Amino acid sequence: MLRRTIPVLALLFLSSPGLASGLDEPQEALRLAVESLAESPTVGDEPVTDFRLIGEFYARREFRPAWTDEGRIAELMQLIRSADQEGLRPEDYHLAHLEALLAVQRQGSRVNPARAAELDIVLTDALARYGYHLRFGKVDPTELDAAWNLSRTFEATSPAVALQGVIDSPNLADAVAQPYMSGPTYQAYRTALDQYRRIRDAGGWPAVPAGPTLKPGMDDPRVPVIRAFLDALGESASGSSPASETYDDEVAAAVERFQQRHGLDADGVLGPATLAAMNVPVQARIDQLRVNMERIRWVFRDIEDDFILVNIAGFKAHLVRDRRIAWSTRVMVGRPYRQTPVFKSTMTYLVFNPTWTVPPGILRKDVLPKVRADVGYLAANHMEVIDSNGRAVDPGRVDWSGNRIPYQIRQKPGPWNAMGLVKFMFPNEYLVFLHDTPSRSLFDRPERTFSSGCIRTENPFDLAELLLEGQAGWDRAAIDALVASGETRTVVLEKPITVMLLYGTVGFDPDWGVVFYRDVYDRDGKILEELDEGFRFRPPAGYTEATG
Repeated sequence: MLRRTIPVLALLFLSSPGLASGLDEPQEALRLAVESLAESPTVGDEPVTDFRLIGEFYARREFRPAWTDEGRIAELMQLIRSADQEGLRPEDYHLAHLEALLAVQRQGSRVNPARAAELDIVLTDALARYGYHLRFGKVDPTELDAAWNLSRTFEATSPAVALQGVIDSPNLADAVAQPYMSGPTYQAYRTALDQYRRIRDAGGWPAVPAGPTLKPGMDDPRVPVIRAFLDALGESASGSSPASETYDDEVAAAVERFQQRHGLDADGVLGPATLAAMNVPVQARIDQLRVNMERIRWVFRDIEDDFILVNIAGFKAHLVRDRRIAWSTRVMVGRPYRQTPVFKSTMTYLVFNPTWTVPPGILRKDVLPKVRADVGYLAANHMEVIDSNGRAVDPGRVDWSGNRIPYQIRQKPGPWNAMGLVKFMFPNEYLVFLHDTPSRSLFDRPERTFSSGCIRTENPFDLAELLLEGQAGWDRAAIDALVASGETRTVVLEKPITVMLLYGTVGFDPDWGVVFYRDVYDRDGKILEELDEGFRFRPPAGYTEATG
């Protein structure tokens, strides 16, 4: 077997005969157990996550046991048993093995030093695993999404030092908790997870049969089932007449609340989309919450005081200031076959009355076929052909038959422009940005996957005004005057702002609480699959360097 490299500090201790000869029995047992990890990363047949971390941790302690306080052990065991409250699996943290070891210890007989060393190491590894999951998530987003560029970096000097700091802290739970865990969004998810598990354990909710669309005043034999469904969810729709078949105002109001919490048109009318959302099993909602709690663990390190957040699956954009939502609007995002990517960038400038140079992919797939069918398509859509020197070319002189043309297609500024009248630029390799749109009627659709990847913004001039607030010469009147002039103009932001394009199928609304969205890009399944798998260590960037 190839011998692994142990951190330098651990080697110094392990190879020191003077130290080894001065160890008492528990220390010597620990030293031997830790040393054996270099050959086989298991202790008592239980796998240890990272023998380098364990080696450095105990070497720094001169192999003194770390878990001599029964109260501290009880704290850790409580954290492990309650890991499911975070959407995680207690079994990932050696739960069964630890309970068996502790049961032997509680019998009162003298504990074998080797077994005591095993218990100490497994407790340490369990804490390391749990802290690692809370800090970075169980699933590695970089393995799921090639575009992922948010932070997954270990900042501490040494994981072993960080681990010791947690053990030495006054309260173990507080020490491993991350700042996001006390925030309203994560706490709302946590509360909802508990609520939906209670609903599941009580038998779940009834399936609502298919049937015609229901509006207030209509009678239908399904209405008692609908009432029972809403009651199970806590919407209280039965009142004094649970058996009534009338779709009355009370039921419609409860349905409207349900629609608000499920990203649907909140009109109180029970149509196919509402029926489909009602018939999502309770376990699927539990899984959805777990997946999105994991997504929060991926991103909390990147949260700044001020930023723009786009939730792709929720079709919403938010301007956050001082960590509070200052403004929100509806957006359109990429079609499922032209998905808006998840990434982080910095918005640096705005363009009013922009032109639009057709990107290569859209040119090849959408525009060229239409031009080949009718070259008049260009003039009808205010487009011109531009050569490499920026000069306009007569489209009638261009050979449109090839797969590629040595020209660009540019759309002139105006209300017809695909970018609308303003675009918000945060340079990125995907050519994705926020912009206005002439297709405004589409904002009324509950699911808005209509773009080729960019984010079409419903109220772009409100956002422009907020971003330029305090910037001399750029109040709302100046913005409106520039737009009315038709002049194309770039305005650099004096205060650039971070933009985060994220994908979340659960959101949080201060008025409605947890809101569920449909997984329009089918991304939840892979995350759930990995959450339900056994423990696998995916070292964050900087971890290897920190461990020596």
